[in-house]
Amino acid sequence: MAVVDVYANALYVAGIATKMVPAINSTGCELHFIREDVTVAASDNNTSKYRVFKNLDPSIRPQMILVTNSANTAGTDWDLGLYSGNGEFPAAISAGATNCFADALDMSAAALLPIPGVAKNGMKDVAHTSRAYNKQLWEYAGVTDVKNRPGSYEMVLTANVVGTAGGVITVSMYFTLN
Repeated sequence: MAVVDVYANALYVAGIATKMVPAINSTGCELHFIREDVTVAASDNNTSKYRVFKNLDPSIRPQMILVTNSANTAGTDWDLGLYSGNGEFPAAISAGATNCFADALDMSAAALLPIPGVAKNGMKDVAHTSRAYNKQLWEYAGVTDVKNRPGSYEMVLTANVVGTAGGVITVSMYFTLN
């Protein structure tokens, strides 16, 4: 088994796709959607990181994150959070940012439909208040001053307990932009 730290999309590595979310401004409540599949090998080790989305605009306001997966035996502790997008394999912004959306997602049972109530809630550790759905990525990352925020973020799944079966995990995010 090996600890891995890889991008979910080979186009990122090849330099073909550098920004999956366009830097556009929307008004009102125009809803945007992105999704990515992550392939987990049965030989991947605990603490492996799967970089789901790259170069996310700091002004993104996540509204809903759904996680679907094939059953991954013993894959009982996965986190979903943010890393700074400055650098090829950037470090975590703060310890709290690495699981700011979800701590301890259980991938041992399959969740195959990307429907709320069926899929896993990728924002399960976000307080459900109107303010929470108005927060921008840089605020979830723990940055307190907009002037000090990184230029982009990456959303990362961390396998604290990766499991033994491997499989596919899909992360879908619905969001608004400033």
